[in-house]
Amino acid sequence: MQYTSTLIKLTLILTLTLTACSYNTYPTAETLAATKHWVAVDITTSQFTLRSYQPADKVKSDLLTIYIEGDGFAWSSRTKPSSDPTPKNPVALKLALAAHENDSLYLARPCQYIPTQPHCNNRYWTSARYAEEVIQAMSQAIDKAVQNAEAKHINLIGFSGGGTVATLIALRRNDINKVITLSANLDHTEWSNYHHVSPLADSLNPAHYIKQLSQIEQHHFVGAKDKNTPPILLQKFHDKFRYLKHKVSIYIIDGATHSCCWEKQWVERLEAVKTTTH
Repeated sequence: MQYTSTLIKLTLILTLTLTACSYNTYPTAETLAATKHWVAVDITTSQFTLRSYQPADKVKSDLLTIYIEGDGFAWSSRTKPSSDPTPKNPVALKLALAAHENDSLYLARPCQYIPTQPHCNNRYWTSARYAEEVIQAMSQAIDKAVQNAEAKHINLIGFSGGGTVATLIALRRNDINKVITLSANLDHTEWSNYHHVSPLADSLNPAHYIKQLSQIEQHHFVGAKDKNTPPILLQKFHDKFRYLKHKVSIYIIDGATHSCCWEKQWVERLEAVKTTTH
């Protein structure tokens, strides 16, 4: 009886410890945002309402920097899409808060944080995660952010699939200063082949627009230990610009993985990119 009681106590302690570790590893976006006095702002577009986090004081700048989140919690298992794509580890938000600039804001992807919208079908965080309607909605939200900030130019910074989205958005705008990505899937055909998974058949692919992209200043970071979007895939994407005059730079970061821990040295890396010339 004494053994059983002790075992129950140990189990309870272990459960509470694991819960605490989980919470500390993945604090809510609201908790993270509050540390820098940022607040949630929902932006309505033609198809989706997108969650944004912004400084409590109105953002106003000629050059607006927008951080775009990754694909989030897209799959609950290898074969089963999740019912809610809200990221458990909002890396792009951490990056935005690490830089903590009053000329910046964070923009989530469709259905993240607000998964009960009428158009929130799981195809928008699986096969159609980079579909035309997704890119259109994101660009519409950026239009409103630019208008509110009275900005003339924008920097787009995207983590993982957010980098894919940022690159596709840049193709259709004339106010882009530069695009910066981290761990981005910039050729999802190559990515699908590499991982032997089903292709993202309903998604646009940045690799199909190399000539147009060559005119846009881009800086792409990848971790040397990234197993999701490994450096070889970024190198293949960069090689497509080989015979074009272009403004594309790639950076392979020693020790970095896909999602850890980009925010720790982000300010220094961002400063280095700002001083880069082509």
